[in-house]
Amino acid sequence: MLCSFAVENFRCLSDTKLNDLKRVNLITGINNVGKTSLLESLFIFSGTYNPELLLRVNKFRGYSGFDINFDSSASPPWESLFREFNTNRMIRVCGLFKNNGERIITISHSLENVATPVKMVPVKHEEGTYASSSMPILSATMTVKEIGEKKQVFRIVFDPNGMRIEPTPPPPPFPGVFIAASSRFDFKEEARRFSSLVNKKQEGIVIEALRRIDSRVKDVSLTYMAGEPVLNADIGISHLIPLPDMGEGITRLLRVVLAISSSPEGIVMIDEIENGFHYSCLGDLWEVIDEVSRNTNTQVFITTHSLECIKSAHEVFGKGDYDFALFRLDRIKEEIEIMRYDKETLTSSLEFGMDVR
Repeated sequence: MLCSFAVENFRCLSDTKLNDLKRVNLITGINNVGKTSLLESLFIFSGTYNPELLLRVNKFRGYSGFDINFDSSASPPWESLFREFNTNRMIRVCGLFKNNGERIITISHSLENVATPVKMVPVKHEEGTYASSSMPILSATMTVKEIGEKKQVFRIVFDPNGMRIEPTPPPPPFPGVFIAASSRFDFKEEARRFSSLVNKKQEGIVIEALRRIDSRVKDVSLTYMAGEPVLNADIGISHLIPLPDMGEGITRLLRVVLAISSSPEGIVMIDEIENGFHYSCLGDLWEVIDEVSRNTNTQVFITTHSLECIKSAHEVFGKGDYDFALFRLDRIKEEIEIMRYDKETLTSSLEFGMDVR
């Protein structure tokens, strides 16, 4: 579990640090201040060795694809991840763990023409002369350094033959899941996570959570429609109801519970947690997040614009050990500054009507 996290030169974040992290961390701030960017940098950090995540984070924002152009003036697909689109400055993410371990990841960009002398191409400029072939290579390099360990380097490479990652990255050291503010329900992925819980006889976690939003839910089961997996709810009528048909709140809660429960000792990032929930359900939502994350020892990072959401979280965690912190991001002269609220400072701010969103 992280106790601090820092990111440099990532999107709008020039030098941003979160200190004294808790199990559940809520991030607030006005639009376009970098809340989602902070979650994305955490997601890349959680993947550790996998540079393919540099492409995946843009999919969370709705990008369906990208063009590859080897011209030096063209934009690489990861250009927008670098602050002010300046790929000459490295991205740096650093996490300090509660066991005193530290991991530093740097990300750099390069475009080069690599000579391939083994593929000599005879060119008849004049008799007896030859020209060597060269291949343009576009790459992003991810360098990982941990205390007491050797530096590891991984690259995502594009050349005229296609894309590759070298060397093949190992699995991440801990699970990480990102839930975007708005994204299509991934039937296969959610079915996989639910099946994993069923195999461990832990599907009751999901059923009890959904009952907090809709008391009619008696059971959740997995069936197939046209060869595709579908999660269904039994609400006591003659037919099972596909969960997406029960509304955004139910499906979003399902995704939250499955993400946390399938990421023991890991990190889950949730963008705009309040989406799809009626304000009266927010207390139940936070109780579910608190309970499931505590049982799995999962660290959660969440963004919100909702004052009702903040108040509900403060109230729910105030009933226990308050393993919770709020971080407000503000833009001051083009720099992002962070205000951290603990139980006492958040209580005072809410009592005096101060805006902590």
